[in-house]
Order: sequence, then C-alpha cells, then structure tokens
Amino acid sequence: MASLAVINKESILNQIRAGVRLSEIGSALGISASAISQALSNSPDYQEALRSFHDSRIDAAEGLIESSEDQLNLARAREVWKAYSWRAERLDKRYAAKQELSIEHINMSDAISKGRQRARLIEGEASTIPDAAHPS
Repeated sequence: MASLAVINKESILNQIRAGVRLSEIGSALGISASAISQALSNSPDYQEALRSFHDSRIDAAEGLIESSEDQLNLARAREVWKAYSWRAERLDKRYAAKQELSIEHINMSDAISKGRQRARLIEGEASTIPDAAHPS
C-alpha cells in the first residue's frame, strides 16, 4: 500500500516549494515529517522542492526585514533571517560559504637554493648583531 506521502506527493511538493515546513504538512496529513522525508527522499522532485523551500524561506525573511517598521520587529526579522540562512547553509550547498584552495607548483631545486641563500643571509645578519653579553 502506498504511503500518504506518496499519494499526496504533488500537494506536498507544492507546499514545500512555498516554504511550508514538513512538520506542518505532516500534521495536516496526520503523518510525521520524517515519514514524508523518508518516502520522498530519493525523488529528484523532492530535492528540487527543498532547494525552493530554502529560497522561499530566505526570501520571506528578507521581506520581513524590509517591511519592519520599528527596531523590535527589525531585530526579530534579522533573527529569523539568520536562522533560515544558517539552516540553508548546512542543508543546501548553494548557500555554503565558498572555500577556495590554490596550489602553487614549487621547483624543489629552486626552493633549496633560495633556502640556502636565506640561511647565509640570516647567518650574515647574525654575525653583525653585537652580543649582548660582550658589548663592543
């Protein structure tokens, strides 16, 4: 027998895209949020709906910030935006902080040669520094 999540798949996906939480959807259907998630987790449509969910929620939070008429509502709206952003960052790669790694090719013989030159320079500088125990 098909689960309620599968039977109501299109309705569920539309609600998710609109930013409705799984717990609210599940409550209305009489099933748990985890049951919905498990039943639809392998569906590409579900994955797309989750991406839209994050977009919807963050967009709504930005709207709250923009429409705030006093400091208290603005502070609340910012906290909502932070919470939505935090969750999206962890669940949706598009929102994750970008990390970049660059690797530079190093010629080992040049590196060794430069290292020896630096060592001679440092040794030369050290020999010109007066010894604190034997001032000149």
